Order: sequence, then structure tokens, then C-alpha cells
Amino acid sequence: MDLAIIPIKNDKKSYVKWAEYQVTAPTEAVVREWWTRWPNASIGIITGALNDLTVIDIDTDDANQKIEELLPSNLLTPMATTPRGGKHIYFNYHKDVPNKSAIIPGCDVRSQGGYIIAPPSQNGNGKVYKWIKAYKITSTETVDLPEKLVERIKEGAKTSLWSQKATRATGSHKIMEGQRDNELFHVGYALAKGFMPIEEIEQYLQLIGSYCCEPPFESSEIKEKAESILKRINEQNRNVSFLVREWVSATSGHFLATECYTGLQLATREEKRAGNAELYRLCQEGKIERYGDKKAMYRTITQFVDFEDFKNVDDTPLDIRLPFGFEKYVEIYPGDLISFNGVRNSGKTAIALEFIRLNMRRHKVFYFSREIKKRGLRRRLAKHDNIPVNDWDFKFASNIANFTDILQPDAINIIDYIEVMEGEYFKIPSILADIHQHLVGDAIAVVMLQKRTEKKWGVGGEGVEEKPVLVFNIDPNFPEGAIITANKVKNKIHDDYDVEGYRMKFKLRGGINFIPLGVWGPDYE
Repeated sequence: MDLAIIPIKNDKKSYVKWAEYQVTAPTEAVVREWWTRWPNASIGIITGALNDLTVIDIDTDDANQKIEELLPSNLLTPMATTPRGGKHIYFNYHKDVPNKSAIIPGCDVRSQGGYIIAPPSQNGNGKVYKWIKAYKITSTETVDLPEKLVERIKEGAKTSLWSQKATRATGSHKIMEGQRDNELFHVGYALAKGFMPIEEIEQYLQLIGSYCCEPPFESSEIKEKAESILKRINEQNRNVSFLVREWVSATSGHFLATECYTGLQLATREEKRAGNAELYRLCQEGKIERYGDKKAMYRTITQFVDFEDFKNVDDTPLDIRLPFGFEKYVEIYPGDLISFNGVRNSGKTAIALEFIRLNMRRHKVFYFSREIKKRGLRRRLAKHDNIPVNDWDFKFASNIANFTDILQPDAINIIDYIEVMEGEYFKIPSILADIHQHLVGDAIAVVMLQKRTEKKWGVGGEGVEEKPVLVFNIDPNFPEGAIITANKVKNKIHDDYDVEGYRMKFKLRGGINFIPLGVWGPDYE
């Protein structure tokens, strides 16, 4: 299981500055370098969105009992024991659960902005963290946080821990030894987030330390604690600045500040203020500019232009075969996009397989399908008149979430087919543009689209023909099979020979064997 990790000291603090590793995992080389330098370091697993983890850190038996009451009896998720008899329970990341100490008495939560020490790490006394036998993270999938536990954590986040713990421990509102450091830091941190001057924070902490702590807190340590709080605030602001810059650098076009805050899960007023300040600095640096008439809308500014050598480019067309011999009319070049728009059951998948058959001895071919699974594909291939199943030479994958992520360089990428939610067909032209933009080297893409009967274009409207150099429509021709029409043709071999609108009738046998009925021509009566 690949997880982003950092090296941790015996005092549970990181050996390295790790703000950047909340959004980008360290490389294997960096991790090896760390453990070469600190071979006895504990393993700190980053919690939050990057590793998709939220961890419940239970310290006491009382807390364990209360947490277990909120968990299902059949819970199966990774769990580990700690050297002091506590327990770590690993869940899928929950964006509404904060990273916070003592959010429930005797229990911490490690989420976005935190980390958890994982087995087989040791503490300073040589005692180890251990995975519970049947709940190892390498063999057990994390599950979602139970809703009851989420609600309890949210309640804990709103509760005054200072009052709650002090009253429980002493029956009064004194802060007892063992709680003083955390509670003074908590109070000072809250005051600092409200922009109280550091000198005034020191004065309040001196009063609390002298009159509310049992025993009283050493006044000499108050200044150090106030400086520690200020350092934490500054580090958090720097973290927000880093995150905002990373987010903007990965964004193109225009965006709203709220989209940035939502994407980075900046929820507090202070985090948003720090984010807004960083956006202002980026404007001053010429990285972004204000855009449109909406408040806090920005546009990323292109920093570099990669000028291309058009004089010495290789303009040799690819050796691509097209169904029914249409390659005699058109040339196909690296980076080209071809689409086949077909009504339901008109033979789109059969066309995809025919494209594979015609080109699999000439090029690497990758077939990505949402239309057919591997068993159905094998049954379909077995019906071909001339090619045994084992002689088909291509790679196949189904259930692809995002086609642009898996496009193969220097190959034919066949996508069968692009589908979107009902009512979102307007997205298809931009999906095609994205596919076209991500073709690398000598790659081309062949895309299957749905089409409504008697409509000129595939679903998505006229825009679906903007990026493809070659567009075919496939319509039924009952009772004689179907008709394929060249709806758009660029890169014609003969410029004075207009083949747009050329059509051909065909029949399909066994879902894979094509029988042409005539030749390409301008129309049928």
C-alpha cells in the first residue's frame, strides 16, 4: 500500500518540514534518504486528503469504551495498538472532521494537517506500535467513519475542553498538571487567531497560569509558550500560502477564490484571509489577474510559450487503415482525432473492433470500453470469420473513469464510448478537446459517440465535430442493415475531390463481420 510518510523523532515531532507533503507525496528517493540519515525514525503517515485517511487516536480505556459504543460491532478497518496501551483506528478521510487533540476526552483525531505514528515504530522506551492481527493496513481496506462517530466528533469540536476536563477531574475549574500545557496553548492560540497582540496574550496566559492552574504554571515559561503560539500561526499562514500557490499552479483558465478555498478545504476565517492575501501576492507577481465581473474571480496568466519548429517537422501521414477502405480519400496524422457517431445498436463496437483488425499489425492498439466487458469481448471476437481469438493483438481495459488519464503515447487509442449524465451532453465537446490535447507523440484517438436517430450530429451537438479531423455517422437502414456517412473530412488526399457526405450501406453478421453493400458514393436514392 503506497502512503505518503515522513520521519518522526522520539518526541513525536517530525525531523523535516512537512507542509508540502500534505499535498504532494515525497518521492521514494527522498524517503530512502531520510531513513538512511535517521534509521531509527518512527514512521509518520500523513493524514487527510492526500492519503485518504482520518485516524482516531484513543489514549484511555474510558475513551475506548465511549468510542466503541459509536462503532458497529462488525467494524473491519485497519487498527493498531500504541506503546502505552492506546489504539489507532484508521478510516477513509472525512473532510468535515478536523485534526484536533482531545476533541473527545482521552481521544485525538488526526485528519487534514496531521500525521499518525504507525507500526512498526518504537517510542523512546523501545516499546512498539503494532497492527492488530486481523486489522493490518496492508490487508484491510479502510471504511468510512460511522455517522454517529462523526456527529460526536463535531460536538466535541464545539465543546470547551478546558471547562469539561477541569470539572471532570477536580469538580472545580482548575486546570490540573498534565493538562496545563495543552490548555494554555489552546487559549493563547484562540486569542492569537483573533489577532490579539502577542504582549496581551502573554498577560492573559500569565493570569491563567497563576490563578487557574494547579499547581500554578511557571511564569518564566509563559513567554516561550506565547512565542510558540505565534510561530504556529505563522507556519499555518505559510502552509496556506504554499497550498494556494500549488493549487493555482495546477489550474488553468479562470477560477473563483471560493473554488480555491473549497478545493484546499480552507474553512476558517483566518485560513481564508491568508488565502486571499496569497492570491493578492500572486496578482502582484503577475501570475494571475482579476477576471470578469464577479467578485474574487481570477485568471491564470500563461508564463511561458513553447515556440515550435514548423519548418523541420516530419509531415509524413500515418499508415492508418479505415473501415471500408476510406483511407484512399484522407490522410491521418499524429495527434488526430476520429469519431464515429452511431445510434443505439448500429454497430459502434463492431466498428471499433474493425478498426483494431485493420491496424493491429501496423500499430500498438489500446481499446478502452464502457460498452463491453472482457467476457462479452471474447465472445464477440470468437464470432469473427477469419481471425481466432488468440490472434487478436491489442490491449483492453474497461470501466475507465477518465479517458485522458490513460491515453497511450505513439499508439491508436480507441474509446468506446464517451458517456455523461443525462442532461450533461454539453460537456462532450470539451471532453473531446481534452482527449485531443493529451495525445502524445504519434498517438491518435478513435472515439465512439452516441447519436440520436435522424440527428446530424452525435449527442453533444455541433460542437462534437470541432476537434475531430474525420467524423462518421452510423444510421439504421432497415431492413438492410445500416448506412455509414462521412460527415466531416479534413486532410483530404485530393482537395478538389469533395468526399464529405459520401455514404455506404453495409450489413453486420455476428456483431463483428462487416458485409459492404456497394461502394462509397455521394448519396443513395
